[in-house]
Amino acid sequence: MEDTRFTWNKAFQEALDHDTWGQVEEAVNGYQRLQVAAAVEHVENVLDLPGHRRQAIGQLANILKLRIQELNAGVRGSVGLPGMQALKPFMAGLVVSDVCLPPALAAVIKAAPLPAAVAAAGDTGSKARNQPGDTTLSIDFATLSVKGAAAMADPRIIVRVRDKAGKLLEAVQESPAIMCFPSDPDKFSLGFSWHMQTPLNCLPDDAAVFFELQHYKLTKKKKSIKCYSYLEGVELEAAGGAVLEVYRKPVDAKRKARPTLLTSKPMYMHIVRRLVQH
Repeated sequence: MEDTRFTWNKAFQEALDHDTWGQVEEAVNGYQRLQVAAAVEHVENVLDLPGHRRQAIGQLANILKLRIQELNAGVRGSVGLPGMQALKPFMAGLVVSDVCLPPALAAVIKAAPLPAAVAAAGDTGSKARNQPGDTTLSIDFATLSVKGAAAMADPRIIVRVRDKAGKLLEAVQESPAIMCFPSDPDKFSLGFSWHMQTPLNCLPDDAAVFFELQHYKLTKKKKSIKCYSYLEGVELEAAGGAVLEVYRKPVDAKRKARPTLLTSKPMYMHIVRRLVQH
């Protein structure tokens, strides 16, 4: 738990420094990574914390979500830079002690609460356009197991919708940077949502959605795909949780052959599918 406290506090201090100097993009990226980690921990309770400490982590996720919204919109909101600076003592004791939000920030949460499940979602892309009678698909990403995840630089999930010929059917979408669970260096906490832009009833029968893990190779100074998973056919039309196998690159966009598992030890991506009838 002390490792988690140290990691989160360090990440917060770095993001706050960017915020203080007006480096908006860097601050948003830093806050967002921490927000996702906190929201997922609040929902899944990987650290097996008592309820009041878990609630404090959820409050942190909500405050960070509000500050991210303020920075992206370029407005002075109810949190602001002073609110983030006031979080320093709270962050110093989070996870390992019974800390409470500063009263002013607690009032902000009370006035504009955000459910933890929403706070966990660094939403990717716009909501699916739809007409009466359409069915749209949204996916909530939970976790991804990949050996050596903690050592990857700037890991992200790239989502591509393709037909059997490999043709892209809509715009490519990219997740925010993702983080590892402090307690498991081979497991990513994803914590974002993706919304298909094309209604399911408008897709060809051979459509598939590919989820590619991209990271930055420092030695080669370029982005690279590490592995991938995908959904196809009836899997796209079923609501509920799904456990997807993780495959070795290169991505077989045309699905000509059975893909090869990334490792001999099973690795999986956990997602939840949501279908909306319009």
